[in-house]
Amino acid sequence: MKKRLIAAILALVVVIGFMPQGSAEAAGKISKKAAYKAYYKWMKSDDAKIERWYGGYQKVYYKKYTLLDINGDKVPELIALYEDRDGTWINSYKICQFDGTKVNVLETQSGVAGAGGYRGDATVTPKKGRLYEYSISSGTGSTYEVYYKVTKKGFQKKYILDFTRSYMNGETLTYKINDNTVSKKKFNSLHKKLERTYKSKKSKSLEDLKYISRKKMLKKLK
Repeated sequence: MKKRLIAAILALVVVIGFMPQGSAEAAGKISKKAAYKAYYKWMKSDDAKIERWYGGYQKVYYKKYTLLDINGDKVPELIALYEDRDGTWINSYKICQFDGTKVNVLETQSGVAGAGGYRGDATVTPKKGRLYEYSISSGTGSTYEVYYKVTKKGFQKKYILDFTRSYMNGETLTYKINDNTVSKKKFNSLHKKLERTYKSKKSKSLEDLKYISRKKMLKKLK
């Protein structure tokens, strides 16, 4: 019995010794070095591109980047920015989070699309793991808000608050939480609660962060 127990322990030691580094990262603390290596590889991939019109649709790299620890694990997230100034003032973003195995990506935007159209913003609360998206239709006043929790495993969508004002058959107001129609009172109660945490003094608009060029970020990650 004792011999079999010793043999089993030795076998386990051998297995642990040959565990790939990625598994160790996923199971324990994620290193900044591993994250930077993953971000560098991501920046070289087609996923770090956006399709835009240049006499024909072309895929081009996001031009600006920054690093910011959003979830508080001491490993910064990578944020990519592409500023569209051809007829709109829309900023497109890709927020990248490394979970120890892969890079998780969330797309969002901010800015003004045009008269009567989209107006929106995206904010993060550094080290608190909070990400907030907001948009409003300047034509109707309808709003759409998404609240995320950024964890070590990626992006978790917590709440979607959707307020719709329609004038199809007279004015109608619809309030939804996570696609379920609710009363105005319930909607406003949750909205007020979320605003206290997601719109704190520590929250930052993605537009206000300091970015560097793609070339400089690649050099920094290497």
